[in-house]
Amino acid sequence: MEKKKPILVEKNGKKWTYKLPTEEFSSSPEESAAAQENHEQDKLPVLTALKKSKKGFSNKQKQKSFQLKPLFMAVISAVIIGSILGFTLIRMFVQVDSPSSTNGSVPTAGGVNGTEPSLAMSEESYQLEPLHSYIIQVGIFSEEANAAEWQKNYTELDIKTIIWEREDQYFLLAGVAPTKELGQSIAESISQQGNVDLYVKEWSTTEGEADLTKEEVQWIDSLHSFWQTELTNQLNATDPITSDKIQPLIENVPKETHAINKLVETLNETSGEPSSQQLLRLMHEYEMLQR
Repeated sequence: MEKKKPILVEKNGKKWTYKLPTEEFSSSPEESAAAQENHEQDKLPVLTALKKSKKGFSNKQKQKSFQLKPLFMAVISAVIIGSILGFTLIRMFVQVDSPSSTNGSVPTAGGVNGTEPSLAMSEESYQLEPLHSYIIQVGIFSEEANAAEWQKNYTELDIKTIIWEREDQYFLLAGVAPTKELGQSIAESISQQGNVDLYVKEWSTTEGEADLTKEEVQWIDSLHSFWQTELTNQLNATDPITSDKIQPLIENVPKETHAINKLVETLNETSGEPSSQQLLRLMHEYEMLQR
């Protein structure tokens, strides 16, 4: 009988050697078939190598999965942190750019906390309507110093005058009147105080613009009407404008103002003076408002 060779089988990473029986087998078909069947059963352990291969493939997948997990977590963390930082920066810029009031609230269109906005907060260009009258003129000078010297001389004669600069000339004026006839009457009355020559001529303020708030514009309109009324009603240039007519203007002066300060001061300073002098000085300060 033929001698059988040992069979090498690998199982669970180890090698095993199987030796077949050395006895002789009959050559009958039945015996050969039985021997062949037993031989096939002895080969079954070889199939375990396939299980090892599948198991090894599964471990590789798990290993790759463990390697990808930290990377996946890092990406998710970066997205979350970036979103939080972006949201925080947006909130910071919105708070910086948003206007706020003193109490932390945002002013509305109707003013802070629903109150009416102050009219004195912004200025606008306003066209000044000219004032017209007749003036009593003492003289014209090319140098201010000469005009000031003559003014001093008339003051000693108890004749009040003002210096009005216009077009590089200095006019020394003593009063205003609504008509030329009344102006001449005033001039004659003043001349008797110092035997001086006076002239009457038509005069008006120049046209121009001034930067005023809405409240100041309203007050200027009131002053304009007041001036025209008092000039028209002037009968005796030596009588002062009564305080009951001036007081409403003083009381209605805007609380926040600077452009009309000189006009307000003139109203107070000239109180009790002859109306011709009061109206002349107001007329002069009115023109000085122009820019």
